[in-house]
Amino acid sequence: MLSVLTQSVMNASFGIYFPRFTGTIYEILSARLSHMEIVRGASTTESRYGTSQNSQGGVSPKHDAFSRAFNRLTPKTMKALNDLVVQIAIALALEDGKKLRVDTSVVETDIHYPTDNTLLWDVVRVVTRLTERLIETVEVPVTGFHNRTRSARSRMLEIQRMTTRQRGEQQTKKYREIIDTTAEVVESARSVLDQTREALGKTLPADLALHELRKEIGAFCALGDRVIDQTRRRVLRGEQVLTEEKFIPFLNRTPT
Repeated sequence: MLSVLTQSVMNASFGIYFPRFTGTIYEILSARLSHMEIVRGASTTESRYGTSQNSQGGVSPKHDAFSRAFNRLTPKTMKALNDLVVQIAIALALEDGKKLRVDTSVVETDIHYPTDNTLLWDVVRVVTRLTERLIETVEVPVTGFHNRTRSARSRMLEIQRMTTRQRGEQQTKKYREIIDTTAEVVESARSVLDQTREALGKTLPADLALHELRKEIGAFCALGDRVIDQTRRRVLRGEQVLTEEKFIPFLNRTPT
């Protein structure tokens, strides 16, 4: 009911404040107001919200009139409206007021379901991105680091798409491949850290950010070691890793 009330207020506000400003008919229809009511509503806002001359020479509210009016709906006001709606619902025997039902939407997050193969892929992807950024930042030439994201992603997808029969025949082999790729990337990243230990950035801002970037790469390499060890124990050796020893939340960062 509160959602209906809020939507009604917004539609009515659009109908009163914007018809002559936007030149569209949507607000008039949604607000269910006559032309006289719209004109009267717009004219009563002149002294309160300020006016401006439109292209036809008439008087219209300023462009921020609706925004300023909507900002008057403070948390205190919304709470009072909500309490009033609940009281009405109880009086009409529609709700008992003891439970809260909310409507939610599914939104994208930066955390995915942590399977062993996707965690290994995360290690390769994040460490590679950070290491390549470091290589571009420093003045000295760096050798020995290769981008293996395509190979790691292919192995990860192959494992994800396996049937039950294929898992029994091919899973161990594919996991060995992605583990080897991940270990190679982690060791290569550490080699880059050693090569750039005394290096300076190409620019002053880059030089200032160099320490934190190196620190971040080192931290993710350490997390990569944990993921590699966990996968070897669980998949290759068939061990049951204790819950307190499992590494689950690997950060799924997006490029910046």
